[in-house]
Amino acid sequence: MPIVSLNETGSYVLTLPGFLRAEQKELELMLSRIFADRNNSPANLALAQQLSINWCMSKAKKNGLSEKCLCR
Repeated sequence: MPIVSLNETGSYVLTLPGFLRAEQKELELMLSRIFADRNNSPANLALAQQLSINWCMSKAKKNGLSEKCLCR
């Protein structure tokens, strides 16, 4: 399952690993700032997914966790 997907209304939906759920608001805020005035095109979804993966990997490293913990 991807970290970011679109629901039926076109809104981003986050599915984070358990250890990151407490920090989900930070990622939501970042994505809302970046994509506020943009449509939810496939290219923007791909960019949101990559930004989210990078954010998750950064948080994992910061917390001393292996990046492998992001794999489900």
